[in-house]
Amino acid sequence: MRFVGFPDGLLQTDEDMQGWYRWIESGRPQLDHFSVFEDGVYCGETFYEIDREHGSSAALDIKLFGFARGRGIAAEALSFAIGKAFENGAKTVWVDPDPQNAKAIALYEKLGFRRKDTPAHLLPEDGEQTSIYMELDLAEMLQERNQKIINAVIAKAQAACPGSLALVGINGSFATGRIHARSDLDLLIVINDEAGKQLAAAFVQDDLQVGHDLYCVTWEKLGELARFESPHIAKLMDSKIVWSAGEECEKRLEALRRQAQAVLAAPFGEADLAKAEKHLREAEHCYALAQTAETLPDMRLWSAAMVYCLEDGLAMLNKRYYRVGVKDRFEELASLEKRPDDLCALIDMVAAAEDADELRKAATELLFRVTGTFREVRGALEPAKKAPGPDDLEGTWEEMVSNWRGKMRVAAETVDRHLALMSLLSFRTMLEDVVGSAYEIGTYDVMAAYDPDDLEATAAAFEALLERYKQTCEHAGVNLRQYEDAEAFVEDYLHGADAGEHLSVRYPEEGVAE
Repeated sequence: MRFVGFPDGLLQTDEDMQGWYRWIESGRPQLDHFSVFEDGVYCGETFYEIDREHGSSAALDIKLFGFARGRGIAAEALSFAIGKAFENGAKTVWVDPDPQNAKAIALYEKLGFRRKDTPAHLLPEDGEQTSIYMELDLAEMLQERNQKIINAVIAKAQAACPGSLALVGINGSFATGRIHARSDLDLLIVINDEAGKQLAAAFVQDDLQVGHDLYCVTWEKLGELARFESPHIAKLMDSKIVWSAGEECEKRLEALRRQAQAVLAAPFGEADLAKAEKHLREAEHCYALAQTAETLPDMRLWSAAMVYCLEDGLAMLNKRYYRVGVKDRFEELASLEKRPDDLCALIDMVAAAEDADELRKAATELLFRVTGTFREVRGALEPAKKAPGPDDLEGTWEEMVSNWRGKMRVAAETVDRHLALMSLLSFRTMLEDVVGSAYEIGTYDVMAAYDPDDLEATAAAFEALLERYKQTCEHAGVNLRQYEDAEAFVEDYLHGADAGEHLSVRYPEEGVAE
């Protein structure tokens, strides 16, 4: 068959070509071959092969028909192949043009290739080198690009808004060292005033198919980050400063970093749990929206938002901030001490759900497991409940009788399910959240008493719980205020041994509806 660059053919059989194609297929993505077309017309081919044994350096080649040369097709095709090589793990790419091929050498130089000494493993055995070794280093190429952008930001600040720019730093993949072919430049651009906002910009870089978002941050925003209300503070903590307006700006940044570090280093306490639980509450809100969504796309939207909030909540629960990007989020989540054991698998189940039923099930399981982790942490923080004494429970049983016994009886008589359900809810709140939060009174499964088909049985179950709590009060030595009639109460109230010392308001009624 005829071959680009070899008009007389390569003298290969069909079987040879099929074997060559199988070699390409089996080697991907370590190597690959691309056909080049323009408007449906075949123009040639380009190829790369990554050598893992020698620094992940990729050999690059291109062959075009004569009619396709000198029209920018080679540059575009090579850029595509270079991008794929870098995307699949190459650290450098190299070519070896003939010294007489000035056009090819000029093209490679335009693309960023530099002449370098030929690596030993590529030297010919006879030592006679007939080609030029040219190399494009991914890190060097991206660093050069980054510096151009940084210089542009500084130059624009000096020309358009003098005094507005305070600091420029690099964060993201170029700060962590996890760069790849599609790494965009994440900058910390700290501004002193509103005029500095004109330094913000967003653009797409076609040659590497990457977008950049250069946005500015005020000192006030950095102050918010320093309070550590969310785990997204790497911009503050880890940015590598490459330019500053002066020593005062650098000191101001360092002070904010120390403030955040002090928060991170302090022992975990109630305030930290409260911050984490804000994210959990937001996750629960997103979960409710997902469960009530009318379409699968909306379910995915709110389930994804739930996952985002749960991840942030767990990071806060561990007093950790994200140091790498979302691409490596599972790595960071798996390193958290306080988390469900199979957290990443649970998250992946949400992402992999194919229909509404699978998504509901996966989202429910994830939220349930993460909530369990929060419950364990809160339990460890709460002080041990103490055994109640007479003064601790005085008046509580009487208040429960006053608030809910009559309502439960009316609900049973009139078959008012709403009244019964709401009364049980309030009864449970006082038992568990008001009294039971501080004193050891046992556990009361109040809502298990509710039977919508038999409110008489529900009222009887309520009475049993109320009687059990009465016995708890008696065991604690409480002097229960129970009288035969109102006259007996009035006599005791006015003339009894402890007249004037009766309980007035011991428990706040906020959240405990009568």
